[in-house]
Amino acid sequence: MGLGDVWADGLPSPRLDGQRIYDPVVQITNNDICEDANGRTLYSKFEADGSGSCSVDLNDVYSDAQRNKAGNTVCLYQNYGNIRVADAFKPSGITGMRAFGVDYSGKSGAPCLFVLVDKIDGGNEKLWLWHLAAGNMNAKGSGVTGGDDPTKIAKVAGDTVTVTKPGGTMKLTAVTPTGGNLIAETRTIKFNQTYNRGVGTMQLPGIFLHGADPKEGHFFIVATIQPKGVAAPEVKVEGTGLDAVVTVGKRTVRFDGTKVIFDDVK
Repeated sequence: MGLGDVWADGLPSPRLDGQRIYDPVVQITNNDICEDANGRTLYSKFEADGSGSCSVDLNDVYSDAQRNKAGNTVCLYQNYGNIRVADAFKPSGITGMRAFGVDYSGKSGAPCLFVLVDKIDGGNEKLWLWHLAAGNMNAKGSGVTGGDDPTKIAKVAGDTVTVTKPGGTMKLTAVTPTGGNLIAETRTIKFNQTYNRGVGTMQLPGIFLHGADPKEGHFFIVATIQPKGVAAPEVKVEGTGLDAVVTVGKRTVRFDGTKVIFDDVK
């Protein structure tokens, strides 16, 4: 949230709590993962103005949980203390992490500069997803109304998309993957029975990104949010992939393999 608007949304109903398709994260097709597993903090650093960087190890989420004779997932965490049960997890061939970075210094030329990096290896097709406001869902889990219409508020231009709301704009730049695979639209999404909450469909407004190789799992997104009438600062990219160095105004942004790092332009 910022400038009086909601820029990312997700869950349209508490009934669907815990279902990955309703989180603004990378979706993986046809791979069973531990949706109820926890991430583990790899790194965190926070500044007095609210800026900071945080990285999360998601290997447990992408693992394949052990199952009992009935086919049910065994207990992943102890009931008391939430201590991880190491033997409950087994490798799935997928590893992953997500790194966040937020800069409120204003040196970028925008009040808010933020970065999302996903590094996922292994597994099937992957789709980066940014939820726009999905509106409200009725009691039966369908008939969502009042959500954003991406075709009216989001404009895609190559590897960038600009979302316009009453308070200002948000401009997302895909540093990687590149190549015009950035789409802003409303899709019909089917959700499966997860945590005994049934099966159904809903209209999901969002921004979607995939690589030329559908299995591509490295995503580096840089975004700024600025007030109405203020142009988004130029984003300059040097290098490729997760090794790129991005300059926004008087700030540089890079990913060192573990965390997002902000520096002043020399």
